[in-house]
Amino acid sequence: MTTSPDASDPRGRLAAGLQELSPVTARLISDPKTTLTPVDASWLTGWQIFDAVNQTPPHPRRVFVALSQAGEALVLTGQPEAFSTMLKQAGVTVASAEVAAQVATVYLDSSQTFTTLAYRIDAVDDIRWRPSLTADQQKARDAVVSAYGDRIAPAKAEQSSAGWTVEVWTISGADLVRHETTIEATGAVTDKTETVASDLPVPASR
Repeated sequence: MTTSPDASDPRGRLAAGLQELSPVTARLISDPKTTLTPVDASWLTGWQIFDAVNQTPPHPRRVFVALSQAGEALVLTGQPEAFSTMLKQAGVTVASAEVAAQVATVYLDSSQTFTTLAYRIDAVDDIRWRPSLTADQQKARDAVVSAYGDRIAPAKAEQSSAGWTVEVWTISGADLVRHETTIEATGAVTDKTETVASDLPVPASR
């Protein structure tokens, strides 16, 4: 795990860095009820990503933010271009398929919007089905297991002329989604998605 840019007070530095960029997020970070969990990203130099969660009702919030050693802060949630900016500024070089897979999964985790339940899956068994299914819903579940049980796997990277392309699978709402996340040599990250199954009998809200 990378060392926090300021282990003594990451909360204060994040709040200060976010004040002009996103005052709402700065207030969320400043709230002592908000937990800040560093994200494991050993490939990232000079920056630390944090998973910030506040469970205070009636509207729990979660946001991913990043802080540089120089005190610059970025909101990553819902801002995929900010992730690319961070990689470029950090001078990240992806030299292996393993690192490419790690970058892609952190990118997908941190850039999602949390407007609906969404999560990565490494196997078809990771899909969270509803506890009670009708006969038709059982057929829908069995069809997905049969069609994609051998295809869904942990993030897998292949080198390409642009850099690396990583296949990642997620559940987004009630959809099964296949991602092709490309990490270019320049640090730019893009994501191409394919919804392969819809209206699955899964919980679709947070």
